[in-house]
Amino acid sequence: MYNILFKNKFNPFFKFSILLILAITTTLFPSCKNSLFDTDGNDGELNYHLQFGSSIQVINGNILISGVKAKNREISSKFWVNGKSTEKSAFMNQIKNQSGFREAINNQSRIVYNYKDNQGNIQEFQFFQSAFREKELMPYFLNGKEIKLSSDSTGTISAVSFYHNKPIFAGTYGKFVGTEMGSAFAPKSAFYWEENSGFTELIIPKESQVFNGITSIFRHSPEETYVAGLCGIPMYWKNTEAIVLNKNLHGEVHQIIKNGNDLYAVGLINKRNSNSTGHTACYWKNGEIHELEDNAQAYGIFVDGTDVYITGATGVVPTAYKPCYWKNGKRIDLEM
Repeated sequence: MYNILFKNKFNPFFKFSILLILAITTTLFPSCKNSLFDTDGNDGELNYHLQFGSSIQVINGNILISGVKAKNREISSKFWVNGKSTEKSAFMNQIKNQSGFREAINNQSRIVYNYKDNQGNIQEFQFFQSAFREKELMPYFLNGKEIKLSSDSTGTISAVSFYHNKPIFAGTYGKFVGTEMGSAFAPKSAFYWEENSGFTELIIPKESQVFNGITSIFRHSPEETYVAGLCGIPMYWKNTEAIVLNKNLHGEVHQIIKNGNDLYAVGLINKRNSNSTGHTACYWKNGEIHELEDNAQAYGIFVDGTDVYITGATGVVPTAYKPCYWKNGKRIDLEM
């Protein structure tokens, strides 16, 4: 059974990482120094052009990648087939049933994900980037219609996966706290939700000092559900058990898949223990790390037979990110 997933791209605690790139607005990075961005010298206008891949699939020998393009303050989705830029319609024609892909946030600042069901119909899911009210029903949008999950806890849905064509959601519980800029949503634990079982809470591991939400969910079988968390260290939950991949370095897991008996988790570490710049793209196979490249970050993975495909970007700082993918560790740059 092919499982697909969607990962969260927002960080309510202003964590300077790729998660924030998808939410670039006129108020983003208000305290960042100019060295992080190029300006054109005209009243400090931003002048940057970054791209990265976030989802990757191999279908009928073709490598399909979706991702994000951000130029100055304009954000849009980007699509590639075999390394070349293409239109969304051509990309979607090659997506098979019961699979999907991630996009950039839309003009309503919602996270967007497309899924092609077993009948070939496209289902578009949208998620808010944060909770807005205390103990409110948790909403998401399906083909433009708002749907709410009943809950007596404060939280937000930010990821979806499919198993046997049925959605499984993951998200974050939290509370509202006062800040200099007003009330803000502070995550405290993770959860996943499915129709027959309701909510299952996931407790932050003791090795973690922070929690900034979750990135993805993956259902392998009724007995195996995986959720990746942003806990300052590379980790994920298997069912409700927290699995820490490295407790000594900053790291992030962005996608989890299972191929046969092998479990893959893709993401990044930072050898300087920084949460902002100079990451190392990597993946873990059955808990063993495989480094891809320094000054790079990885977000999506696909295994085709014995070949491992990973997409992400190279670049020391976000504004320098250039899109790419790796096949069995060899990097191929994507067309800008």
